[in-house]
Amino acid sequence: MNLRDASGSLSRLVFQTLRATASILPGGRISAFGRGQEMISSILVVNPDRQPARWRRVLRELSRFRTFEGAPLASITRRLAAVDARDGRDVASTADVDSTYRIGHHLYVQPDARLERCFGVDEPIRMTPQEVAVARSHVEAWKAVATGPDDYVLVLEDDVWFRRGAAAAIDRGWRAALRRCRAEGGPRLLYLSYADAGGTAERLDACDALFRPARGLWFLSGYILSREGAAVLLRAMPVIGPVDLWINYRFEELCALALSSPVILQRPDAVSDNSYSILPYLARAGIVDAASGPVWPDRARSCPVIASTLGGERESIAMALSMLGLRVRAFDGGEEAIGAKDLPKLLETFDALVDAPLAPDAISVVVEREDAKFLVEASAPLYFQINERVPPSRIAVLPSNNSERSWKPLCALLRLAEPVQSFPIGVPRTLRIFRDDRPDGTCQSALREPGEVCLLDDSPWILPARSNWQPRPPSDQPLPQTEKRLVHEAMTTETDVFRGLSETFPGNLASFAQEGRVHDDAGVHLVLNKAADGSGR
Repeated sequence: MNLRDASGSLSRLVFQTLRATASILPGGRISAFGRGQEMISSILVVNPDRQPARWRRVLRELSRFRTFEGAPLASITRRLAAVDARDGRDVASTADVDSTYRIGHHLYVQPDARLERCFGVDEPIRMTPQEVAVARSHVEAWKAVATGPDDYVLVLEDDVWFRRGAAAAIDRGWRAALRRCRAEGGPRLLYLSYADAGGTAERLDACDALFRPARGLWFLSGYILSREGAAVLLRAMPVIGPVDLWINYRFEELCALALSSPVILQRPDAVSDNSYSILPYLARAGIVDAASGPVWPDRARSCPVIASTLGGERESIAMALSMLGLRVRAFDGGEEAIGAKDLPKLLETFDALVDAPLAPDAISVVVEREDAKFLVEASAPLYFQINERVPPSRIAVLPSNNSERSWKPLCALLRLAEPVQSFPIGVPRTLRIFRDDRPDGTCQSALREPGEVCLLDDSPWILPARSNWQPRPPSDQPLPQTEKRLVHEAMTTETDVFRGLSETFPGNLASFAQEGRVHDDAGVHLVLNKAADGSGR
């Protein structure tokens, strides 16, 4: 699972420039590759059909290096079509992959007390379609190795590059692996590319060239697999959970080895469309954060979304857009028409407008914006107004029946990864979520005195300061009477009625710990203090 820190535009440009320069320079001879006995005689690159540019790029990288006989590595390379996550048939349940795993499986590879406290080892997780596709792609590679003519094969993903000194390091590691595994008939699995799981990997029998991992390696970007090793993996199937997680359980029977440090790395300029099922759990436990890298899908604030519905009883589309991180403003359709001159300020504050009463000139403005996207329910009025004026790449049509909807067309339109959660049915329209129900003109004058703070903001938004948002002033009317009490607990001790959690969320500046919740004779207390690392706790 690739949790690399995001590289900025400048660093990506620098990397691409360096790789372009390196591509015209020879990488050297790697004597471990060749047609002789105990040599790696084939390279298998897993590459989706829709990514021909990546295939050409990895061939250029491999052409820099030579085999023992002097032939370019590209000459012994063949392509394996990857299973595509966009094809629902390919990622449906199969005998090869069990898509449900547990928190304990992740904790085996990378222990973390925060995650275990938050959920427990038996918490089930369902793999994303992307994870299923990756697992099935590697299984197909193992089948090809097990039935192929080559004793040893290097399996690569298509977004890799060889770091400086890779040729010498691979030769040293391969010689050491042959010596160490001669009694077993040769090495079965040798990692050339991996990531240490948070620095927790167990390294046994380490020498200068390599070590024997007991557990704790992420990634399957580049590894040497023998025919016997492939057979071992196929006998152990199904793959349970993400494939780089599951293979940690196979290390002992594979007599797995890894180079002392990885020499094949994933390109930082390759945009990954993968989606990781563990991330929502890591975020809720406070382990990863939205600012820690490409954990959550990026979205451009300058890309407006105009949505049109048939006015059903539930706010399904508005809720889905909100779940993707967009600020959504919904309308009933009977409001005063929004003209072209009022639209820019509205789109500066909100990312998506649902059922907005756009005047004809405002519709023309968004149609002319090449970055504007349109999301419509089948037969919605807006569709017929824009259908012939906007290219299909900027429109997504969702079925009018909530139960038939999926994330695929919406996320494809916005170029976002599909969430793990099901497509929402939405809250009832009568609750008036995502609407501005303040009287006209209150945006600037809602507060009676400068600095006066409203105790209650019942809007669903957290808006930037530049929008000058002020919530509706508190009403003088008494609060509604409470209904019949359903639950009563003294809260003097732990109780199953109110389960204690220690979760957090991306972007939070505080963390939560079980010891911050204290029970005594007076009830339950929340203890807040400043932690030693400077964060609130």
